[in-house]
Amino acid sequence: MPKRLKKPPVEPDTTPPHGDPFKEKLSAYMAELGAKGGKVSGAKRMDMPSWQRREIAMKAAKARWAQKKKG
Repeated sequence: MPKRLKKPPVEPDTTPPHGDPFKEKLSAYMAELGAKGGKVSGAKRMDMPSWQRREIAMKAAKARWAQKKKG
């Protein structure tokens, strides 16, 4: 009869209970960048002529509707 192999010991879970601190810091950093970019691009859009803002808005709306049809 062959020897039975012992099961390896179960490693304890070492992740912090509230998530990965690196991911939390990265998320906060990316949110800060996004907020900064939104303020800059919003100001630049106001300098554009209305027909150009309309084209951008139409393109964004078409992209949103295209996503809803797929999913």
